[in-house]
Amino acid sequence: MGVGLSVSIERRVERLKKPSGSGNKSGGDVPPRDPVVAWCSDPHSAASLPAREGGSSNSSGNARILDNAKDVKLENSNLIAVQGNMTNVTNIVTHNLNVVVPEDVLYKIVAWVSVINYQDIQDDNLSKQIGETCMWVFDEPLFLEWVASDRGILWGTGIPGAGKTVLAAIIINYVRKRAETNKRILVAFAYCRYTDPLPIKAVLAAIIRQILEDYPSTIVFVKPLYDKHVLRNTRPTEGELVKVLTAIFTSDMFDQRFLFVDGLDEATCDTQFDILDTLSQLPLNALFTSRPLPLLNDSVPEAKFFDIIVRNADIERLIAEKVRSTKTLAKLLEQDSWRERVLKAVLEKSSGMLLVASLQLDILGGCLNIKELRVALDCLPKGVDEMYTATMRRIENQANPGMAKRTLTMLVFAFESLSIDDLRHAIAIDPVTSKYDTELLIDAESLLSICCGLITLEPQSKLVRLVHYTAKYFLIPHLRKVYPEPHALISSSCVARMVSCGFHNVETPQDLPALYSTEFRESPFLAYSYRQWATHSHSCTTVPPDAVDFILRCRCFPLYGFRGDYLDLCPSVHVAAIFNFHTLLREWFDQTRPGNPNPFPHQLNINALSAAGNTPLFYATSYGHIETVRTLLDVEAIDANGPNRNGITPLMHVSAYYYRPPRILELFWGVLDIKDINATDNEGRSALYYASYYGRLDAVKAILGFQSTRQGTTVRNDMRYGAGINVNGVTSIGTTALMCAAGGGHAAVVKELLCVKDIDVNYRSSRDFIGSALAYACRRGNSNVVQLLLEHGDIDINIASTSGKTALSWALEKKYEGIAELLRARGV
Repeated sequence: MGVGLSVSIERRVERLKKPSGSGNKSGGDVPPRDPVVAWCSDPHSAASLPAREGGSSNSSGNARILDNAKDVKLENSNLIAVQGNMTNVTNIVTHNLNVVVPEDVLYKIVAWVSVINYQDIQDDNLSKQIGETCMWVFDEPLFLEWVASDRGILWGTGIPGAGKTVLAAIIINYVRKRAETNKRILVAFAYCRYTDPLPIKAVLAAIIRQILEDYPSTIVFVKPLYDKHVLRNTRPTEGELVKVLTAIFTSDMFDQRFLFVDGLDEATCDTQFDILDTLSQLPLNALFTSRPLPLLNDSVPEAKFFDIIVRNADIERLIAEKVRSTKTLAKLLEQDSWRERVLKAVLEKSSGMLLVASLQLDILGGCLNIKELRVALDCLPKGVDEMYTATMRRIENQANPGMAKRTLTMLVFAFESLSIDDLRHAIAIDPVTSKYDTELLIDAESLLSICCGLITLEPQSKLVRLVHYTAKYFLIPHLRKVYPEPHALISSSCVARMVSCGFHNVETPQDLPALYSTEFRESPFLAYSYRQWATHSHSCTTVPPDAVDFILRCRCFPLYGFRGDYLDLCPSVHVAAIFNFHTLLREWFDQTRPGNPNPFPHQLNINALSAAGNTPLFYATSYGHIETVRTLLDVEAIDANGPNRNGITPLMHVSAYYYRPPRILELFWGVLDIKDINATDNEGRSALYYASYYGRLDAVKAILGFQSTRQGTTVRNDMRYGAGINVNGVTSIGTTALMCAAGGGHAAVVKELLCVKDIDVNYRSSRDFIGSALAYACRRGNSNVVQLLLEHGDIDINIASTSGKTALSWALEKKYEGIAELLRARGV
């Protein structure tokens, strides 16, 4: 490995280990689950404060590869126990390659591992091979040496349009055919796409899915991971996925292991390095294809490079294939030396790009006589930019060039891949009325045709792509001349589609849970519109008028979580707050001040409750939209501490999720008083309690220092820390902020709370399993918290619970000998 990528698999896994699903130990009573914010970039954003799982995990966040594995046999292997895990030292393991896996079990695990299906992309790329092109690679000495070895890295580089992806698909197909007759050859592959930038974790999961599909016996390595995370409703960490792949590639199941990654240059920089870092350390044959990437060459000094360029033989085969499908051109090329002249011209003007050569031959295929062929050959575009320019001229000369341009705009500026049906419905918008119109729908074949070869359809996934990623960079400036605000065009299409499906005013709330699964599936382009309309609107210089009109029309806009669960029905102000349209809110509420007539289709109420009982301010804090929060707090009529139906206020929510921009909490100090700070929800929990429960140290500090830091208030310099704050507030089940912080193991929070002069360290909960803060910390094994509590001068270490249990009895029962010694040292 090179200097920059020398981290070993073991160190990399250790660095990436993150316990998933087990969470931190939490203390105190569990806050209720409330409706949460939908379609948020951070899935932890919530209008409620969900409980975290308590207890520790036996697996310590690791995938225990051999746990419960069937059809695995250890021979002559020394085993040692490490924290309850069985570690195979000599690594002599044999597996049953013919294990029968029930189809339903395999299907569930495959679907769970990843939704990405590289097989669709492989089939589409392989279908683009024209005739016998690219077969030269099988005579390359470097390739022959690599394919015969059991380990090595081969890296093919070429300019854009040289046919790298098609070549990769051809090689993959060749090796897979070998694997069909030899089950001890493993073949896996990944395709990087600029349209779908994936992090390394998603790439690894997709590779594991593919291996499972083709080699079901590898389920023995994946099922333990599946069992662990399905139970916890979590996803594997990057480190766990690396461990599973390592286990598969180092097992005795296979004699040769091939892994292909095409389009490495189209991945993000971080993903490029992560792919090289991870895969280059595994015992396999890896093949990468990309544009030349000089900065990465030194990262894998063991790699052997070869050039991917268009060979004369490829052009000859390309011509032969085009001639076979175009009778008129075939007859023209039979005359005199026209075949040789065409071959020479295409070789010269394609500039080494198979893509350009193919498009050039498409132009020549339309010639009806020698004179037309002569003129076309003389004017043949040279290079990719000239080729795209010529194609755009063909589009301009069509009867309806606008539809083709809207189609291309959708593909170039969309934030997700679009299916052919999505695209058909996306452009079925009347350009004059901005309304969706089913009479404007065109069939898929016509849609592909009007774009003159610039787009392609993947036959299995039905996704539409640009013919090459270079097309995007050519089209962006060209399309901006037609649509200076391309995202406004897409935003308009999105809101028009949602209105056509009644999403601005859902009239049957009882059907909302089913609406997500049925309407989104049965109404093309609706799911994309729902997810991305706001993002496109924010990408414009100003909010598009159609988007503004849509927001104002919203009476009952359905809100769904990132897993598709129904959350709420929201009116206009909530929609603006949720999607961070703070400029609209400022404009609206400036115009609706007393004395001004209401200019909107319905009354805008800044304190209105949604169907689930949440205010616009509550949702704005949930998303962490600082400017929207600022705007709402500036409105005179705002109830800054207005609770939702569970009694949870925006301040409580911000305190629990203090990873939000810290300034959001500071904004509340200018509008709240001490009574608001000490307000409690329906279960008696205050903002301080929530901050302590979730271990938000900065929020705890801000709340305790409220009297001395709030804006616009002059206070005495000797104002004591925590003055006025109900630090000893007791919830409805008898727990305090100190107790839940102690039980949760939040030592820094406990230390901060102990700085408050009036803190009651000896309060005893009515809950027997909690007792005092010290007893709760002992029961949960939080030795650092126990040490802090024992250092407090007022601590009573002998307080017993309602059943007589003390801190020491909990420590002894749980076998925390270290904690027991700390207690004995204090004279228990």
